[in-house]
Amino acid sequence: MRHALGQCALHPEVAAVEICTRCGAFACGDCVEFTETVPSQTLCTTCYSRYFSQKASQRAVAGLVLGLVGISTCWLLGIAAWILGQQELEAIERGEAPEKGRNLASGAKWLGLIQLGLTVLAALIAGVAFAAR
Repeated sequence: MRHALGQCALHPEVAAVEICTRCGAFACGDCVEFTETVPSQTLCTTCYSRYFSQKASQRAVAGLVLGLVGISTCWLLGIAAWILGQQELEAIERGEAPEKGRNLASGAKWLGLIQLGLTVLAALIAGVAFAAR
């Protein structure tokens, strides 16, 4: 048997059936949304619209742009792309940034890591070539 939760935050005349995992608000059957994210979340309509209907943040876009520009011009930009991508992914996990930026941030992070690896590899090759002279 399920205990009564209280009243819906948006419809006080209706009993709540779930609690929003993001903000803790009580939600009735009309106000509850279930996400398909991993892990699955139960969100009120307010949190659901904030979390899923926004466009990607500027940090996610900037990280990806730095990663793309850096791969063709200056590998050192990859470090900034990696940092921005990682910060954005952490903000998304905390619910502080929109979910729409996850793929952009992930791309920025991986482009940054690849560029960092290429930079280290180039430095090692240059060091070996210089030492062989």
